Amino acid sequence: MDLPPDDDARWGPWQNLFDGKTLDGWRVIEDGAEFLKHGKVAATSGQLVLERGDPATGIVWTRDIPRVDYEISLEAMRKGGTGTMCDLVFPVKATECKLAVGGHDNTDVCFELVDGSHTKIVRKMSFQDGRWYRIRLRVTDRALEAWVDDEQVLDFKPEGHVVALNPIAAPMKPFGLRTWKTGTAIRNLRLRRLKPEQSKPPTAADSVSVTLRSTLADFPDPITSLAFGPEGRKLTCNGSGGGMLAVWDTIEGKQIDSERAGQHSGDHCGRLDARLWIGALASKVTRRYG
Repeated sequence: MDLPPDDDARWGPWQNLFDGKTLDGWRVIEDGAEFLKHGKVAATSGQLVLERGDPATGIVWTRDIPRVDYEISLEAMRKGGTGTMCDLVFPVKATECKLAVGGHDNTDVCFELVDGSHTKIVRKMSFQDGRWYRIRLRVTDRALEAWVDDEQVLDFKPEGHVVALNPIAAPMKPFGLRTWKTGTAIRNLRLRRLKPEQSKPPTAADSVSVTLRSTLADFPDPITSLAFGPEGRKLTCNGSGGGMLAVWDTIEGKQIDSERAGQHSGDHCGRLDARLWIGALASKVTRRYG
């Protein structure tokens, strides 16, 4: 599955997490056994460079980060070494997970940990030195997804699974980057958030149903003519007590549905009967427009 196009209606604007000049917003990780002999971290020429550590070099974000409904986008390049090009620790609701790009001695891309495993959600691939790779991570309520060079490589539905972070990566929580026995350059590191869902606008079916039920049901017997237009379509409803209630499409010039009333006499019975067949007709028209 290819990377879907940007959708301004669904996603908010991209926010830069690296200004290309400084480590503003980031802290070099110095705690934790694997970071004691970390390599140098520097911002230079628009790149965030993490030199090879023994075994790891890492940075952690010090500012606000969403825990769900967001995307991370970056470009990464290997600068020599034998290990992981880019480990990205990220929040998933109440926990964290890790996207390893070039993990397990540069042999795969995977989510860790899933049900206690490093290799349950994995795609075999390796990465060359000196080449930029586009990486994108999407975290939503229903899925964890990852792309490399606009090709989707991981698509994981976490429901029913245990998502966690290896304790050795805890210094990177809640959001951080790490290299393992490898030097790496990062650029164009960005984040964007999924906009909150808005209530769906009423459909044509809703308009038809509401109009038939609430307006015509209060008309005196016999029911007179009423025109209305869901989404620009003009409909005319005609009827009389003890007869037929019909819905006409005045654009196409034809009747689209109808409901026959029972035979009753008297004004009260006519009005009650009208309410019953209006309800049945509204259901039919709703199905047609739904």
